[in-house]
Amino acid sequence: MMSKARILKVATQELFQRIGGVPLLYYCGYPNFGDVLGRDIFSALSPCGVYRPLTQRGPHLIFLGSLLTQANAHSVVLGSGFIKEVDPISVDAAYFVRGEYSKKMLNPKRSPRQGVSLADAVQVLAYPPLLKKISDFYRAKAALKLGAYGERRIVVLHHITFSKIFGDGRCTASAGNQFVISTGAPVEVLFEWIRGADAIASDALHPLILADTLMVPNKWISVDEATDLLGGDYKFFDYASQRPGDPYRKHGVPLDELIDCGSSLFDGATVRSFTGDGAYLAACVLDAINGLRSRSYDSIYLV
Repeated sequence: MMSKARILKVATQELFQRIGGVPLLYYCGYPNFGDVLGRDIFSALSPCGVYRPLTQRGPHLIFLGSLLTQANAHSVVLGSGFIKEVDPISVDAAYFVRGEYSKKMLNPKRSPRQGVSLADAVQVLAYPPLLKKISDFYRAKAALKLGAYGERRIVVLHHITFSKIFGDGRCTASAGNQFVISTGAPVEVLFEWIRGADAIASDALHPLILADTLMVPNKWISVDEATDLLGGDYKFFDYASQRPGDPYRKHGVPLDELIDCGSSLFDGATVRSFTGDGAYLAACVLDAINGLRSRSYDSIYLV
């Protein structure tokens, strides 16, 4: 017999299906930046919101995050990637994937539009109307004033790294002259911090990709004393494979240097400019949303 919680989940899913919600696979454990950002982009686009399907036995979208090891024959891929090398996986369709590493391990039955392009889901925000839409959405929610930390050079640490160094129970800290924020911080707060920053340094992938997309200089770091993150460097080099002639190097930072080095931590911060077409990626997202909604509504427009 199903529990009350299970019955509620099933009823909620069926309700969303009936009103045209978008079935979106996303990680829903610890509230991590990239996972919540992907959900929110779709929530901002879809008039009926998104829901996480209880099973993957029907059509569903996979958008932001290293989730392709969970893909199956019902998956429609929009910018996700693999976290490690696996045997090729067959999916229903793929519009774009994070990088060449992921592309070679994906066998789509169909490739709508112009075939499988290389782009991370975050890079959809290179389309100005969509960026404005999500920025307005977050700005209305954010309660943090920018500019309170001098030059607004910030360190963004993966929530696992942050917890190891600063402990649980908070998402911001001061380390010497550095302002440090966790990827477990409220997504609207972290988005606004990155958008308003002069430069960031991060050991997490999606803050770096967002910074690139917003043309904010950034630097990939690892804190030597921190625990190795799941998947290691694989997803970073997958992202870097979009531009094979542009080296992508991780900078190891001892903990005492993170605390004491001041602005030199950001030396060498650069922007890896997105060379794709943000409008095309946005059109792919809309195409996939309209194709998966269980009831027909008028087309969704970004402007």
